[in-house]
Amino acid sequence: MAEMGNAASPEENLSAWEVESEITCALMEVVTERFGALEVAVVEVITLHRKGNGYKKIAKMLNIPRETIGSIIRKFKAKGTVETLPGRSRKKMLTLTAVRYLKRRVEKSPRVTAEELRKDLSDVGTEVSAQTIRRTLRNEGLHARTPRRTPLLSPKNKKSRLQYAKSHVDKPQKFWDSVLWTDETKLDLFGPMDQRYVWRRKNKAYEEKNTLPTVKHGGGVNHALGLFCFCRYREASACARYHEFSSVPGDIG
Repeated sequence: MAEMGNAASPEENLSAWEVESEITCALMEVVTERFGALEVAVVEVITLHRKGNGYKKIAKMLNIPRETIGSIIRKFKAKGTVETLPGRSRKKMLTLTAVRYLKRRVEKSPRVTAEELRKDLSDVGTEVSAQTIRRTLRNEGLHARTPRRTPLLSPKNKKSRLQYAKSHVDKPQKFWDSVLWTDETKLDLFGPMDQRYVWRRKNKAYEEKNTLPTVKHGGGVNHALGLFCFCRYREASACARYHEFSSVPGDIG
């Protein structure tokens, strides 16, 4: 009984080489399941090489060309891995100086087009497409957006409107209930104006340089007049009646 108790287990009788072989086989199964036969062959090449086998012997054992064996082992020695490493990203077509120029240009002139910017760069020897310029500006946070349409105001108009706002900011609700609100707009007879864009950053839509001033007159249009008030004015107002209302004191220009 004592002799049986002292008997070595089958695992203890395995040599170091046999243990390593079992581990290698288990590793091969995992790699095969996850990556496929090609990766398994690469792992086998490295394993056999680390055991002291030469290129010729490994090539014969695995039925792989000796040149391939050499390539795998050299890569492993140089890189420490046989995996395909990520390659270097594509070289940028625009230098940092060119990118800075584009940013300054559109900040100063938001309505400049990508084609105009392309020609500017072409004049100094940098050949890129308009699409590359658009993509570069987007990466810098500058996007082509439709400009907000705002009234064309002179400095006098702006001053008058500001004074009006300051003088009425504390008016009670009862005052505003009696105000008649009027507005007018124009309807183009021959289609809209050409589409225009401005280069701007987020939350900069109403900076003056990013807006498109408009006027309420011009040829080829019809005008629409409208008014409303808190008391729900019910009478159908004709154009003449509108001008009567709009001529009351308090016009802010």
